Amino acid sequence: MKSYILALNLLLCSAVSADMAFAEINTKSMLLQLFNASSVESIKCEGNAKVARLYFKDSSSVSNGCWIAIEGGIQISWLDGDFSIVPYQLFKKPTEANFK
Repeated sequence: MKSYILALNLLLCSAVSADMAFAEINTKSMLLQLFNASSVESIKCEGNAKVARLYFKDSSSVSNGCWIAIEGGIQISWLDGDFSIVPYQLFKKPTEANFK
């Protein structure tokens, strides 16, 4: 439980503009970004949920969703109806080059 609280604090205490990602997972094939805003461009999330975006690097495809912090990770509800749970430790602070 302590690691859950620590990871949650690290993610939520990042001081960045609401329209900039504050946590990401960047691999050779995709870039998953979490935003600290419930609305970014045309994406609107309800309640305490914030915007998530998944960019596929081999195409121009983008998946949008809404995320919340749960015990053990970040739960993302994608706008296509699917969902993912991603462990906190996979997220890193974004590099400036990756801001979308």
